[in-house]
Amino acid sequence: MKKNILIVQSGGPTAVMNATLQGIVDYIETNYSEMHVLGALGGIEGVLNEDIISLSSPSPYQHIKQKPGAILGTSRYRPSEEQLQRCCTIFQKWEIRYVCMIGGNGTMRLTKRIGDYCPDTIIFGFPQTIDNDIFGTTIAPGYLSSAKYLTETLHNMSHDILSYRKRQTIEIVETMGRTVGWLAASCQQYIHASNEKIHTILLIPEVSVSYDQLLNEILYAIQRGQSIVCIVAEGVVAYPQKRDETIGQTLKRLLQTSISTIDIKYTNPGILQRCTIQSLSPMDVDLAYKQGQYGIQHMMKGKRNQMISNYFLNGKALYQTVPLSQVIHKDHEVPKDWYDDSTLQMNEQFDSFWRNMNTIYEEEV
Repeated sequence: MKKNILIVQSGGPTAVMNATLQGIVDYIETNYSEMHVLGALGGIEGVLNEDIISLSSPSPYQHIKQKPGAILGTSRYRPSEEQLQRCCTIFQKWEIRYVCMIGGNGTMRLTKRIGDYCPDTIIFGFPQTIDNDIFGTTIAPGYLSSAKYLTETLHNMSHDILSYRKRQTIEIVETMGRTVGWLAASCQQYIHASNEKIHTILLIPEVSVSYDQLLNEILYAIQRGQSIVCIVAEGVVAYPQKRDETIGQTLKRLLQTSISTIDIKYTNPGILQRCTIQSLSPMDVDLAYKQGQYGIQHMMKGKRNQMISNYFLNGKALYQTVPLSQVIHKDHEVPKDWYDDSTLQMNEQFDSFWRNMNTIYEEEV
């Protein structure tokens, strides 16, 4: 039986999702040239529809390491039990022995389900999400590029704010992140470089900040003559939200009720946070590519129902595998003690974590 390899991109795309695909394909073509690499077009729906193409050379799906989005197409479709069983039949028909699933939390759960239904298939999860909420890995590829985009955007925004020398303003910026605050927390890097005439507040889902405390912090900054940038993660639920509002819109409405003397604006960068090629983080691209390579190495050793993951130690990015059964039942949250609820910003522990990611080289564990 020919041992074909199938790659599936699933869930929300990132700026470096294709780098992982490239890492997998490059490793197979260099070390297992007799094997054939296949790709499913449109996520798991592409598998079910047998919309499967060749990714082996020559292929138009090459040199995509720095191309944002999901080159194969993606999907958030949740297959039924009958459809999961059909996946096994399709794998047998196409002589697929290995399945690489690239995506976020939902994709890791789907990977585990397929692995349970198809015991003859070696299936592996390759994490990708800008939210960094996948349990079992320190940094999910996609996160660092989105963090870089937000930091650069905030720097640009600060120049606009400071252009009005005699006018103060409140800018509310809503980040992605689902139920965790990693993206909002990454904006701490903007705070370190920001002008003293701007006061920055970070709000993350992991730590509840009362409206009164938030309002007092803003009023105090206004008294000091500062403008305010309030960065809020989309998963924050501490304030009374109307059904059709995002959390950023809620804050704007509440603050307009409390403060009438200052202009209050709301910005939601939306999907620009995950697809802006100008903000690609070189480290993010490297992590994504190498996780593709290290993950496929473990698959070739017979490991299955696992996820490739990373952690950082002494200037090194270390790679290991984690059972999917340990990944799918919880989120990777920002530690509460990394947040300073007196300043409404991240503290030195988060700064130390961020500095430790400035890796020198990578090696596998």
